[in-house]
Amino acid sequence: MKRKILYIFLIAAVNLITARTVFSQKYLIFPENITSNTVLDSGNYLLNGISTVKSGKILMIKDGVNVFFGRNAQIIVNGGVIFEGKKNKLINFTSINPDFPGKGIVVSGADLSSINFNYCSFKFLSKPLHVQKNWLRESVSIKNSIFKFSELYGANVEINEVDNILISKPVKISIENNTFSNNSGSILISEIASDFIQTSIKNNVIIRNEYIGRDRNGMFTSPLFFNYNQSNNTRIPVLENNSIFDNFSNQFLEDSVSVDFTNICVVGNAEKLDVSDNYFGNPENKEIENTFDFVSANFMAPTLYFNQLNETPNQSINGHFYKILLNDQELDELINIKELKSKISNIELDFNRPVKNSDNYDVQYFYIYKDTLVNKELKHKLVWNEENNKLKIEINDNIISREKNGYIYIDGFFDENGMEVPALFIGKKQFLKNNEIEMVITNFLRKIPRKDLFTKRFKTVPKGSSENNLPDDKLSKLIYHYTAADSLKDLNDTVNHTLKTSKFWEAGLFFGNGLYWGDLFTTTVGLTYENFKPAIGIRLKYHLTERFQLNFGANYLEVSGTDDRTKTLGKERGTGYSRGLSFKTKIFDLYAQAEMDLIKYKSIKSYIPSIAIGANVYNFTPYGQYNGRWYKLRPIGTEGQTLPGGKGTYANWMVGIPFTVSVKKHMGIRNVISLSYTYNKIFTDYLDDVSTGNYPDAEALKKANQSLGDIAVKLSNPNDHNGQRSTSGDYDGYGYWGLTWTHKFFR
Repeated sequence: MKRKILYIFLIAAVNLITARTVFSQKYLIFPENITSNTVLDSGNYLLNGISTVKSGKILMIKDGVNVFFGRNAQIIVNGGVIFEGKKNKLINFTSINPDFPGKGIVVSGADLSSINFNYCSFKFLSKPLHVQKNWLRESVSIKNSIFKFSELYGANVEINEVDNILISKPVKISIENNTFSNNSGSILISEIASDFIQTSIKNNVIIRNEYIGRDRNGMFTSPLFFNYNQSNNTRIPVLENNSIFDNFSNQFLEDSVSVDFTNICVVGNAEKLDVSDNYFGNPENKEIENTFDFVSANFMAPTLYFNQLNETPNQSINGHFYKILLNDQELDELINIKELKSKISNIELDFNRPVKNSDNYDVQYFYIYKDTLVNKELKHKLVWNEENNKLKIEINDNIISREKNGYIYIDGFFDENGMEVPALFIGKKQFLKNNEIEMVITNFLRKIPRKDLFTKRFKTVPKGSSENNLPDDKLSKLIYHYTAADSLKDLNDTVNHTLKTSKFWEAGLFFGNGLYWGDLFTTTVGLTYENFKPAIGIRLKYHLTERFQLNFGANYLEVSGTDDRTKTLGKERGTGYSRGLSFKTKIFDLYAQAEMDLIKYKSIKSYIPSIAIGANVYNFTPYGQYNGRWYKLRPIGTEGQTLPGGKGTYANWMVGIPFTVSVKKHMGIRNVISLSYTYNKIFTDYLDDVSTGNYPDAEALKKANQSLGDIAVKLSNPNDHNGQRSTSGDYDGYGYWGLTWTHKFFR
């Protein structure tokens, strides 16, 4: 019987682990072949593989839609698209698993329609937009959109040459009012101007993009790269009122990290390009002037000139910070937290316009602890000025002083139009150098030889994959570990795959099946309706350290048994005795346990076994059934306890020792599902109201229970036996198994 119990328990555990769809978000399936004009106006769509928009047809997506891309999934557009979101209600395009991101939107061929993006968010996609060579459309319009956390080394947004044979009238390319941040690739436009091409790049925020390698201001190491060739009828491109600053080209050398600013790179035979009325960062840094010098020395390029540059970012463009102070000093991008001698007490951010924090904003510290990347929400206070365009983050946390091998991450701020502010990393560059690691938007750290960072290109092959199914441009690189902090958090709880491990509370609910061992034999796991006796509970847990927790809880459950082998319950739980006894017992218990995880969390995907032991206090009430009605057995004295000279009723408030084994799995960073089994060692033989006492005299029992009369006798001795009611004086036992959901409470 014990083997049977263990076998069923193991089956249940396997089912919990494999049946991921039980807990997964419900998605609509993104249409695979769009052969007619199609409108998606609400819902969460899952795209696996390739979806194709037929030539001559239009795909329209409206606000209220979220599209989740599977690995390498893409939408190939041979026709037209209209993605029309709204302020504070952007259309979200993201990867269902950022470890294996989707590709994005691919525009191909010639068509009479247009490509329009308005109020869209593209996050965790390797190449959100790729307009292939020899394309043709009425226009391409990319406005009021977010491009963030794209990890591809190359062009994240790529618009290639138009079909110069088929083109017969001007085509306008508008890239306006967007935010392009925290990416590792560029915006690449192969042909920014011609007799038929008019390009407008206005009012964009292009900051905090990071590139690795020696090729500063190259095709894939400039946030904005384009070819500008000029003839007599070439339409002059417009480049104005953009914020293009604090983008970095990083070289990881043998003994140091080298950082240069990178912003725009224009190549081609055009004579000059006016970049006036843009903001290129603090004038003291001379970002654009250094770009002039570098590009002109290394490329055939137009002369970049300006009459006047903006001294501060325009207040009308998307919200972003342009000034950063750390402990009242301007932030050093090469700050090494390991070498800090003073405590980090405050961080100040100046924004170009009013912004606000979301409910799920992050002020976190990531650090290496025992070879694992962990994170902690820093104890802090947000202090805004009246206009909400200046923020002081007052930090009161000693973790940075104790664990100096780390960096700070700040994210989750929005302007009044719902446009997401770029994320800020402090100390990340030196952190990467200190640990000689490759960091991607995933849940693990990959150790690689330092020399490979700048001398060798090789593919990153995820576990279980082969090199043949990866794109050629999927190169090994150093980029960031990112966290979602937007409206998608309700749908796809998080893509932050590191875990807070100590000093916080966790609470939730338990639902399962009650188990019993005793004089009416041993229970089995209730897999049939008749056998299933519910067990429910509440759970409270405090995490002391990375692997130790204190557990508190309360349970209500029922257990039962019978000698009647004509019933399902009796067949699986009964003894086969002819005495005809049966019972059910209601149990309420309170417990406290110390729990230890047998292995530590390496990632959010880990399955963690644990054991726990403690003490409980419980109350139990046995019932017996007669003619369909249930009666409390303890007051009757079914073994003569209530008769003159009897022992008196047995105690029904007792203490026990609960022992638990469980397997836990995170469903997002704050929610945990666990499968557990608990056995309670108890010190009574009366959980089932049956022990080694004798059947009492019938008349004496009726006299002691005058309100019940013959019913008392039937409940004590239904088949008129003599002698002991049971031959075993061993203590009974009870337990429960089932699923627990808990939620972690931390900032």
